[in-house]
Amino acid sequence: MIVTHNLYANNAQRQYKITEVEKKKSTEKLSSGYKINRSADDAAGLSISEKMRRLIRGLDQGSENIQDGISLCQVADGALAEVTSVLQRVRELSIQAYNGTNSKSDRACIQDEVDNCLLAIDEIKDRTKFNELYILRGNQHAAEDRFVRVQEPYMATKTDYEHRVIPDWLIINDGKDTEIRPRPDYNGNYTTDTGGIMYADYQYEVTDAAGNVTVKNVSVYYGDRKGEKLHAYGKDYIYINDFVTQNDANGFDWNLLFQNGKNTQLKDYVDNIRNTGSSGWTPGNTDNPSCKLDFGGLAAGTATVDDLFTNMFNLLGCEIGFPCGTCSDVNAVQFSGSIDSWTVNEFVTQTGYQSTGELSLSDNIFKWNEYAADGTVIRNDYPHTGYFGAISSLYAIEDETLRNTKAKELADAIAVDLKDRMETLLKDGMKDHFDRVASDNDPTKNKVLYIYDYRDNSALVSPADADTRVLNLISNVKRTITYEDIREYDVLAEKNRTYGIKIHCSANSYDSIPLLLQEISRDSLNLTDYSVNHYSLKLTCLHDLYQKELSAWHDSMRNLPYKIVTQEIQTTKVIRPPKYEQRAVNGEMKPVCIDPGEFEPGEVVQVQMKVPAGDVPERPYLKSTAEQAYDPSPLALIDEAIGSVTALRSYFGANQNRLEHAYANNGNAEENLQASESRIRDADIADEAVEYSLHSILEQAGQAMMAQANHMNQGVLTLLQ
Repeated sequence: MIVTHNLYANNAQRQYKITEVEKKKSTEKLSSGYKINRSADDAAGLSISEKMRRLIRGLDQGSENIQDGISLCQVADGALAEVTSVLQRVRELSIQAYNGTNSKSDRACIQDEVDNCLLAIDEIKDRTKFNELYILRGNQHAAEDRFVRVQEPYMATKTDYEHRVIPDWLIINDGKDTEIRPRPDYNGNYTTDTGGIMYADYQYEVTDAAGNVTVKNVSVYYGDRKGEKLHAYGKDYIYINDFVTQNDANGFDWNLLFQNGKNTQLKDYVDNIRNTGSSGWTPGNTDNPSCKLDFGGLAAGTATVDDLFTNMFNLLGCEIGFPCGTCSDVNAVQFSGSIDSWTVNEFVTQTGYQSTGELSLSDNIFKWNEYAADGTVIRNDYPHTGYFGAISSLYAIEDETLRNTKAKELADAIAVDLKDRMETLLKDGMKDHFDRVASDNDPTKNKVLYIYDYRDNSALVSPADADTRVLNLISNVKRTITYEDIREYDVLAEKNRTYGIKIHCSANSYDSIPLLLQEISRDSLNLTDYSVNHYSLKLTCLHDLYQKELSAWHDSMRNLPYKIVTQEIQTTKVIRPPKYEQRAVNGEMKPVCIDPGEFEPGEVVQVQMKVPAGDVPERPYLKSTAEQAYDPSPLALIDEAIGSVTALRSYFGANQNRLEHAYANNGNAEENLQASESRIRDADIADEAVEYSLHSILEQAGQAMMAQANHMNQGVLTLLQ
């Protein structure tokens, strides 16, 4: 027998404490009526029960809200019933007024009653309230007027202009001017017969025996046209050809043109004929002076997509022209289009320049690949909207290195396409001129364009003078920047102004029934000017007089004088071009601008603009006369008003029924949820009573066992006696 540890008593005490805790829980459940009093009783059950309680209490409050909504519909229906009665009376009075037996004074008396009836509609609108809410005033949720300070965002615009010049990446080797012109009477085929069709005017002096000096004109024609007359068009002319090797060949002294050191270029040319026996004129065009345009610099100057965008942006608004050496026309190509906030505003073409073609950088269809985010090609020959559309599509590629590689490939393709389109435009404009355009046969030079004069180089006055020089005609680019600004002002507003109300009928924030509070008044029913005794104005148009004045105005506009004015325009540099991302827009992947880019002002240049020299006459306006005619308001206005009020009554009635159904549904849902929550959380009293009795018996037994265990140690004393 062990006396240092009373294991029997320890075991009995441990079991007694367990029983005491369980009996305490049973006591708590019996006293509260719930089997879940704390989260330790049933963590999941407590969570489910609390969510159900939330819904139950929300449904209960929603049912009260629905009752208020039903009451509002009933008040509105009663007021609208009275409005209908008023309108029926107005209709009755209108029919009475239409009767021909009434005098003017009778209709005036009827009109007085009609006016008062219509005023009653506005009074009903202003008096119909539910809990200080005006039901028939429209979508307004209060009536207390007060001035408030309003900050309203709005979109503002700012417009800038800049002057454009040809970008550096477009490599141009241009020629020079010449004074040689075509024969006025020549209409032949320039490409097969170039001999004798170009000429230049020269002057020389003749001194008679008396010492009098006479200035004469002579036209020198270039080429082989032997046997022509020596006089035509009112002036002398001569031909340079293979047979003119002496001064007197055609009875003309060449030295007259060269005396006093004049016309040195022509002298050099004639000396060449005398010395070599050849004019240097050939029927072909293989040795013609030319101008070279190389679009290959676009790819060379492109390392990233941003570089490509910047290079093409710098081309926007430029104009490249090639003046004909024999007339005032300039065969030019204008690079138009728009990108982001920039668009071509105006090409200021010099007087007399014509034959201009337009090449849009943003509107023409340009076929190129469409890429996925990983750089794979989704579709070949995808029809992008202009070059900028193709550039923007590259931003869909996520890998920067791959994106920039594709940018260089795109730059090559754009350069070839630019060359091809420009060649097509120039060919059409140059068909009646000495200028021609051609591509190189070498496929490695598919970005190079040549503009040449098909007159032979050696046949010109000076071989160094060619008429194919390039011009950059003045042009403007307009940038319209749209930005958001804040405008502050005082406004007379209504307190707590809202639009429509919602009957919140459940426990969730989105579970509500909208209720539109429409306005019912003379104005909303289009009865403000309703009258049964009304005189109105009937208008008659003076059309013939207007057409005569309009024709005179058009004549004055055609003859309006203009003047050239000088304007200073600031250029703009692209610091950071816009960036794009492929995003879904209405179910379709499209490039979306995520960064509008950054621009800064550049140098200030002067531009000549053509503006009216005087006041611009004002356009005539359509005149009319007026005559009075009796015109009572149509009865259809009252019928439409009655229909509008009836429709609103139906609206409130339908919503009242809808609210009653929602109320019944709330009660049913609340009852079922309460039963569900009770099964989870309420205690079964019978089971808990049995459990409580069990723990009471075990508690008493534990006490007895502890007493017995403590008594066992008394036996040790007996052994020691």
